[in-house]
This record gives sequence, C-alpha cells and structure tokens, in this order.
Amino acid sequence: MGQGETGEVTPPESIPRVGVVGVGALGKEHARIYSELDRLGLARFAGLCDSNAEAARSLAARLGVRAFDDIASLAAGCDALSIVTPTVTHFAIARDLLAMEIGRAHV
Repeated sequence: MGQGETGEVTPPESIPRVGVVGVGALGKEHARIYSELDRLGLARFAGLCDSNAEAARSLAARLGVRAFDDIASLAAGCDALSIVTPTVTHFAIARDLLAMEIGRAHV
C-alpha cells in the first residue's frame, strides 16, 4: 500500500503499473521519477523499452526494473505508458498501441 501526500492509504489494487517507452534524455527522467514513485509505493514501475536495447538494459539495471524487448510486451503489463521518444514518432507509437486493444492502459 502507498501513502499519498495527505496521508491517505492507497490500496495495492489501485496503484497504477507504469512503463516508459524511450530512454533518451527525457525518458531517463520519466524512468527515474517512476522509480521514485515505486519506492514510495505510489506507483509500480513495470519497466521500460527503447529501440536501443543496450541503453534500455543499462538503465533498467541501474533502476532495478525490467527492460522489455518490445513496446507491446511492456504495454501488456501496464496501466499507463509514458511515450518519451522523438516527437515525430509519438503518433505512430500511440496509434499502434491503441490498435492493439491491450486493455485498460492509458497512453
């Protein structure tokens, strides 16, 4: 269970599972923040992925989360995703995720 700023307790089933797509300069910051939220019990950082698999593995190892090989696998275990890739790729990634009808994930 997590505890919010006002001291309320968050039931475990309502804690969102989040992931990061892209681990460039801004993606690393999203991942760092999600990692901190996970540590505080306010989110569950499910993992990250990037087209540069080595960069994804390196950051994942540093933060203690899983590096996924593809976006669909990451999305399948998340309630929400941060798409932190070059701006010109946002639409295509979001469109493909929405077309997969993975479930309840927020993109």
